[in-house]
Amino acid sequence: MATLRRFSVGVATLLLTQFSHSQDNANENDILVVDSQNSTAQTPESDQCRIWVGMSTIPGAGLGMFAGKDFDKGELLLPVGDLVIPIVDLGTRRKITFLWNDYTWASHSGYYGATKMAAHETDMASPGFGAVANGYMDFLNVDQDGGCEYGPEELDRLRDPEAGAFSLHHSRMSHAGRKVAKGEELFNNYGNKWFKQRQYKLGVIPLWKDHKRAESLYKKFSEKLLSKYEDSSLSSVVQDLWATFVTDEKNTWQSTVFAALPPKEDYQQMEKLGLKQLKRSQMTRSQDWLDKHALCADNFEFGVSTIPKAGHGLFASRYLSEGSAILPVPLIHIPERSVLTMRQPRKLIDMGHKHEKFTRQQLLLNYCLGHVDSTLVLSPYGPSFGLINHNQTRANVRLQWAKPERSNHFPEALEKDVKWFTTEKGSRLGMEVITLRDIEPGEEILLDYGDDWEKAWREHKAKWRPLEKSLNYVSAYEMNRRQNSTLKTVFEEIKEPYPSNIVLGFREEYNHTGPWRNANETGTDNFFFKEGLSDMTSCEILRREEMNGQTLYAAVLADRNNTDKNVLLEHLLREAFEFSDAPYTTDVFLRNAFRHEIRIPDDMFPEAWKNLREASDFPPPNV
Repeated sequence: MATLRRFSVGVATLLLTQFSHSQDNANENDILVVDSQNSTAQTPESDQCRIWVGMSTIPGAGLGMFAGKDFDKGELLLPVGDLVIPIVDLGTRRKITFLWNDYTWASHSGYYGATKMAAHETDMASPGFGAVANGYMDFLNVDQDGGCEYGPEELDRLRDPEAGAFSLHHSRMSHAGRKVAKGEELFNNYGNKWFKQRQYKLGVIPLWKDHKRAESLYKKFSEKLLSKYEDSSLSSVVQDLWATFVTDEKNTWQSTVFAALPPKEDYQQMEKLGLKQLKRSQMTRSQDWLDKHALCADNFEFGVSTIPKAGHGLFASRYLSEGSAILPVPLIHIPERSVLTMRQPRKLIDMGHKHEKFTRQQLLLNYCLGHVDSTLVLSPYGPSFGLINHNQTRANVRLQWAKPERSNHFPEALEKDVKWFTTEKGSRLGMEVITLRDIEPGEEILLDYGDDWEKAWREHKAKWRPLEKSLNYVSAYEMNRRQNSTLKTVFEEIKEPYPSNIVLGFREEYNHTGPWRNANETGTDNFFFKEGLSDMTSCEILRREEMNGQTLYAAVLADRNNTDKNVLLEHLLREAFEFSDAPYTTDVFLRNAFRHEIRIPDDMFPEAWKNLREASDFPPPNV
């Protein structure tokens, strides 16, 4: 047997070697899968539900999202898009337990309007498809917008105490990336790199086209080895070798190709259906399963809130009966709320940046749930919850802890202390939104955020005064709405400068589309892209000229890395430029912006989590 084992290890090693080269050359930007957690329950009319949230078909992946109907390619999956919330300048505090690190999207991965909330380091929380939907290599079926909408209008920091209190970035929509069958799990694109960086904690996960490689590998094995042994006993031995040293030990080889192989009991089905079709059939939930073990996330529509100055709100799209669980609220635990305090990065101070030193709380705090007696806050990452506004007198929903049979809520966590959460690397908590009465279609969904929140908001409004530096403020959003405006040259700016919070920049995506490229074939911007100089974005207009009925600009672009490298570009259209906000000047960073988490009712909040109470506040132990 020792000789047989050495032979088997050699076969496995050769197979790995054969495929390592093609695997290393896999597209780094295509792919995906992964992690998600928490969910909830049943829907009023399940036959009308487009999207369900329940436990993923991928073992250990937490929650997943499922199609409630057949979708054509390009069809909108949910009428309510993801809210987008900036998380800025975490820096070294990323080392503290902060599970959003695994759920956020880098602001440069798509245009989220990140220039409107400029900071040294900005990630984007995208609760909904951007956080709940898993990803899985060849099975990607969600096409999520890289950008989002902004508005409906900016609040005026000179008049509105609400300025900076909520995100204006919304409607990051998701469409079907291909035809999707009812019951299929929906997979988003996280990219190969995401999985490679987390292999130490997630294990080996198949990457782009690894299923095709794995199936090809098995076919070659069958053709070259199994077909040579007509004796059934020898053939059985060879099959056992594959099962023992490839299928059963695939994690040992640290191969993403081997990781794509099914368990040995599925090989007969794989030979019949093909590997991808086999896996796809295993990633589909029945309607009966969804009714019992998932919750509909499609009971709503999006609109401007009925509460003045509250931004957008969530509205019922169908009749919702009293006592119904209408929305899953999966939760990310943040054991130490101080991680949500923004501090100006030391490197910016050292570099001599002149923007004001600040210590602020992240906007994300306003979307979290917490309690006055605990450092622990809980951040919802499911769809739509962040759009539910506060009103004590008109509240028509409440929160409850999720039922384990229809979520990944871990009831035992309610008995753990806060320290336990500092080492817990996965989401283990979930709530549900429950109707307090019958709700008619078109009614806004409203939640009582608690007496503490109400008191804090009233005090904020009473004490609020506009900041002196707000007098000359004009947002980049407002400047960019004036698309036909004439840009000032550096000489004109001497007499009539732009607002101090505004920076003129060159659009990095400019010239990437046919019409612009064709209009600028002779422009120096072609050289700019060919030479790979797209890191240069801030610019100054040297001159403008009229040519063939168009206004064209010549601009000097400065290297964003603060080197002495500059580039002159000529014959540029107005569309090549956009305004952005100078670092730390948007409403998110206002010193007087309102910050307060939503309060979890005292009768819901576990005693074990109250780590800010004095020892004398606790009742004596039973004797």
